[in-house]
Amino acid sequence: MQAREISPPQEVPTLESLAHEVARQFGLVFDQQILAVESLAALRAQAAAREPAFPAQDTPLQVPPEVERLLHKKDRPVSA
Repeated sequence: MQAREISPPQEVPTLESLAHEVARQFGLVFDQQILAVESLAALRAQAAAREPAFPAQDTPLQVPPEVERLLHKKDRPVSA
């Protein structure tokens, strides 16, 4: 029964080839370049070597007034 359900072993794709195809399809769907890394350690070393781009352009240097108002207890709704 099982022999009819799967292809012969030489036709079954490897996990690595499936991962590459999934990454390629992900990049196509989200219009992003997908880069391969050798290992998690290599990825961490690559990230540590880069100069940190901080503060990020989308990170405010001060707390926005809207958030400040939410933090003040007098402006918050009274809890039951």
